[in-house]
Amino acid sequence: MALSIADIYRKKAVAGHTLTTTGFFLSWGFWNLYYFPALGQWWSTIGAYGMCAANVVLTGFIIKYRKATP
Repeated sequence: MALSIADIYRKKAVAGHTLTTTGFFLSWGFWNLYYFPALGQWWSTIGAYGMCAANVVLTGFIIKYRKATP
């Protein structure tokens, strides 16, 4: 995910990145923020916060730079 974020930031274009796929994984990430603490899996919860934060940034970049893509 970090490589995708860096790619969009460097190119200022979203070619090859879709909002649908990123949105799916973003919603899955939000689910994990509920699910892992309910199971008491705290290390997984910490990882879920990191992945969810990266997905939020990636989604924001896709929305921001979508108009710049030729």
